[in-house]
Amino acid sequence: MKEQSKVLIMAKPGQVRDGLRALLHAIPGVDVVECPCDDAFNSDLFTEHDLTIVLISCNLLEEGSQDALRRLRAEKPKVRFIVLTEDVEQRQLARDAGVDQVLIKGSSAEKLVETVKQLLS
Repeated sequence: MKEQSKVLIMAKPGQVRDGLRALLHAIPGVDVVECPCDDAFNSDLFTEHDLTIVLISCNLLEEGSQDALRRLRAEKPKVRFIVLTEDVEQRQLARDAGVDQVLIKGSSAEKLVETVKQLLS
C-alpha cells in the first residue's frame, strides 16, 4: 500500500480553509494537516509531519512572512509550496520566495487539484 502524501494547509479558520480541506481530502493518497496562519512558519510542523506539499492561503505581505518562507524552502528542499495570492504584489512576493506554484485566489477547484497532483507526481 502506497504511503499517504501529507499536505499542510496554512490558512485562517473559516470557509476558505474548510473548502481547501474538503478539496484535498477528495484527492486519493492525500492526508491533510492544518495549522493557523499565525503559526504557519513554525518549522516544527515540517519536521513533525514529514510534509510533501504546503498550501498557503495567507497574507505574504505580513512582516517576516516572506523571509520565513525562504528559510523553510532552504531547510526543506523536497517540500513543494503552493501559494494562493490575492493580487499581483503577493504573487511576486511568492515567486521571489521561490515557491513552486502560485495560484490566484478564486482559481478553479480543478486547477488546484491539477496543481497538487502535478506536484505529487
